[in-house]
Amino acid sequence: MKTIVLTISGYKGVGKTTFANRVKEELEKVEGCNPVTIGIADEVKKEVADIFGISLEKLEELKREEDVKVYENMSMREYLISYAEHKKQKAGADFWIKKAWDKFLTQKQQDKENILVITDLRFPEEQGFLDSQTDIDFTFNIFLEIENYRVNKDFGENFYQQLHIDYWIIVQKQDEFQEKAKEIAQHLKEIGNQNG
Repeated sequence: MKTIVLTISGYKGVGKTTFANRVKEELEKVEGCNPVTIGIADEVKKEVADIFGISLEKLEELKREEDVKVYENMSMREYLISYAEHKKQKAGADFWIKKAWDKFLTQKQQDKENILVITDLRFPEEQGFLDSQTDIDFTFNIFLEIENYRVNKDFGENFYQQLHIDYWIIVQKQDEFQEKAKEIAQHLKEIGNQNG
């Protein structure tokens, strides 16, 4: 089967990781599909948790509490965004996506994964990096949205209009994710089985 990358974009709190896990579950039912989910922000969270000396669970808890300040009047979410941007300024705009891609390549060698589901594509340079990888046979980019979902579009959420989106998923509530995940898994299965 071909190497396929599925990226999921959407505003904070919409359920990108939940949806990615639903797609992964559906793909695991397909013979020859070996999916793995990776968040570009996973390594950011890991590094920041180490800096603060806390578990990832505690970091996620603090991230949800936007009124709790963890450093110089920043919430944990604001600190994560600031830390990630600082690293990108020092090491290059594709620093975090490279880390995610390297993680996938390592897992692919060990466990024969052939489908990467990225739970949190946000920036054009991340998409550009994936587009430049010659060992990817196909990329499919989804924007996930819940109707009437109110979101504060802060500076970490304003790059989406610059992304190339192949498929928009708009649902009333997260309960509808399973059916949409089945549709996406079927589509990826068909792509993976195509010749050439």
